[in-house]
Amino acid sequence: MDAEPPKMPNVLIIMLILLSLLFSPCFGTLHHLKSGQTKSQCERIQHAFCKTLPYNFTSFPNIVGDESIRIAEDNIQGFEILLNSACSEQLRFFLCSVYFPMCNEKIPRPIGPCRPLCESVQKGCLPLLKDFGFSWPSSINCDKFPAENIDDMMCMKGPNKDGEYLKIAPAQVQTLGSSRMCQPDYVYLNRTGQCVPMCTAPQGIQQADKDSTSTTLFILSVASICLTVLCLIFYVIRPDALTSLSEKSMLWASMAMALSSIIYLLSLAYRNQIACTDYSSHVLFVISPLPHVPCTVVGALLYYFGTVGRLWWCVMCATWNPHTGTAARFEKHRVQVHMLVWSVPLFVVMLALMSRSISADPLSGICLVGQASKVISF
Repeated sequence: MDAEPPKMPNVLIIMLILLSLLFSPCFGTLHHLKSGQTKSQCERIQHAFCKTLPYNFTSFPNIVGDESIRIAEDNIQGFEILLNSACSEQLRFFLCSVYFPMCNEKIPRPIGPCRPLCESVQKGCLPLLKDFGFSWPSSINCDKFPAENIDDMMCMKGPNKDGEYLKIAPAQVQTLGSSRMCQPDYVYLNRTGQCVPMCTAPQGIQQADKDSTSTTLFILSVASICLTVLCLIFYVIRPDALTSLSEKSMLWASMAMALSSIIYLLSLAYRNQIACTDYSSHVLFVISPLPHVPCTVVGALLYYFGTVGRLWWCVMCATWNPHTGTAARFEKHRVQVHMLVWSVPLFVVMLALMSRSISADPLSGICLVGQASKVISF
């Protein structure tokens, strides 16, 4: 009798599947990564020390990285010696603009002080600090602040050395408050009622962060695809290696995530064609109110396959122990499970399309669901 060929160990193929899921950028949360300078929600300034500022709203984390109002308040109290000394009439505004920077919904990052304001305060207060044996704090190093309003690095000049603010004529106030005033590299569109970034706009994100994110996405996507292909080869050679629904659920999840990884690679290769669109003689970055068919297709496919993969993972978790009643019921209704897992995400994608919540991510350039709307999330 011919010797029976050795069976492919289940553990090996299961480990490969788990690795393919681990490396999938869609299965994880990499597509939700944001730069440290992402847009935050504006909130009214509550700190009494900074309530008299010419602006009323701030956001956290602030310019120095404080995550909450309490931390910012504690840090301002650390400058009590300087505040009591009146070493500079600009000190109050400077500290408030650092720890409670101005927030504007139309601008993607908090607005802090300009460098000349910092240098003026430093010139007046540094001698006092030296008398007490202290140096100028590195957290408010003047080199951190922009010298002037360039690109999307906006800043506030603050009061003059006498503590007086520039008086603005009523006509100027109307112009500054107009929604048609956009920062450089942004274009106001009547169709959207907001300033839309051009394709080359930094949007408050360093180019190095964009490059590192693209590289990471590329590596993870390639690894996920290669591991999934290897799993499929093993499964074709030894189909009896995966028999239970829980084991096959992992394979389906891996395949769905591999398809997502392919879409990620295509999005990285054709970033400008997918994440940017020609509109009114400008090449603009795709946002939710500005539809672009390639971006919509990519976002919908990523959301569909990502949701399918997560649902198969849930099925695997529910059926992992074959001795439970849940696993038995799932095994009995395999066809119905397949129909639900592959069809329910279609309904969710339709909701995403109706809510017009697909737009390009400023960090990665990948079109995703939920970038500009919280109606759809998973």
